[in-house]
Amino acid sequence: MKKEITIGIAEDHPLLRFGLVSALIQHKHINVLFDVGNGKELLEKLKVVRPQIILLDIEMPVMRAQDVMERMSLKYPKVKVIIISAFFQKDYIIECFKLGAKAFLPKGDEIEKVVEVINIVHEKGIYMGTEVSKVLTEELQNSNKKASSQNLTAKELGVLNSICNGNTRKKTGETLNISLDTVNYHMSNIMRKTNTDNVQSLIKYAIENKLNN
Repeated sequence: MKKEITIGIAEDHPLLRFGLVSALIQHKHINVLFDVGNGKELLEKLKVVRPQIILLDIEMPVMRAQDVMERMSLKYPKVKVIIISAFFQKDYIIECFKLGAKAFLPKGDEIEKVVEVINIVHEKGIYMGTEVSKVLTEELQNSNKKASSQNLTAKELGVLNSICNGNTRKKTGETLNISLDTVNYHMSNIMRKTNTDNVQSLIKYAIENKLNN
């Protein structure tokens, strides 16, 4: 039996919100603790109820999702955010991952895909699908700032780009034809040089500093 995952939903369209809640509660391991219609209501709810994951619409009245995420990162850093948006655009994706989003999904995705991503984020901490990985990779590759400014070696940069592309350490090793121990060694050096302590903060650092090959 799967472990229970507690969810909060912030979506301003009542019908969409109702449909999402109705679909999610069909999955026995998902417990929807609340649903609200804007960011201000979400922050009020979080004062008394702390779900493990928030499904957050990026475009809502009263308060921008980005502003909500900034406050959540300070007050509720353990609550994971999955963005669900009709605006699947590069700038939105990059900004949300900088602010700590763990996944970014288009509203058109089937409910089974949403559940799959909820499970992955709950278990692994982050999910990047093909399109999101492509956006983040392009952001790295199109930058003008050289990796040498962070003193990263070519091999370290290769590992960094693979991780930012959504690959696990094991997959990175297979892709680059190096052992898992070597990947771990490079990751340790990368995190030391970039002063990061986990994959999420490393991806955020890479985006903000526009590292490239």
